[in-house]
Amino acid sequence: MCGAEHANREVCVYAIPGSGSSESSGSNPDLARIVDGYGGVFRDEGPRNAAASIAAYREANPEAHVVLMGYSRGGQEAVSTANLLGEQGVEIDTLITFDPHQMTGDLSLTGDNVGSAVNFYQRNASTGPLGLPLPRGDNPYRGRAVNGASNHDLTGVATGDRFGRFVHNDFINQVNNDFNLRTILERELP
Repeated sequence: MCGAEHANREVCVYAIPGSGSSESSGSNPDLARIVDGYGGVFRDEGPRNAAASIAAYREANPEAHVVLMGYSRGGQEAVSTANLLGEQGVEIDTLITFDPHQMTGDLSLTGDNVGSAVNFYQRNASTGPLGLPLPRGDNPYRGRAVNGASNHDLTGVATGDRFGRFVHNDFINQVNNDFNLRTILERELP
C-alpha cells in the first residue's frame, strides 16, 4: 500500500482528497505533493474502503507509523475513517486534517485509537474587500473544528494570499507557507 523509511521505522502516509478527487481541484495538488514526498497513498475510496486498506496495512506492518490526512470533504472522511478503525481496534498514530467540512453536525473523534490529531481550519467569509463576492468562489467552504483534535482556527489570521487571509481553495499551500508542514510531520513522526 505505502511506506517510506523515517528514523529506521516504516511510515505510511494515507491521504484522502477533497471533492473532485483529482489532483487539480482545490488544495488537492498541495496534499498530493506532501504525500508523494513520503511515498504515501493519495486515494478517494470512501471511509469503509480506506479503513479496510489501512487495517490490512497495519496488520501486515504492526510497527509502522501510520499517518492519515484529509482535506475538505476528505478531512471529514479521514475523521470517519479513524472512527471506523477505532471500532475495529486499529490504531492510527497521527491524524492531520485541513479545513474539513460537512453540511450538518459536528466532526468528532469517537475512539481512543488516534495517537495525535491536528486540525487546521478557517471560517472566513466568502466575500472579499467591501463585501464583494470573491472571484470564482475562492472560499466556497468554511472548515470546522474536530472534537478530540488539537485545533488551529485560522479565521481572520493574515496570510500572504491575494486576499490577505486563509481561503479554502488554497488552504494547504497557505498552511504550509505559514506553519511548515514538513516540520509538523517530522515532529509527529517517531
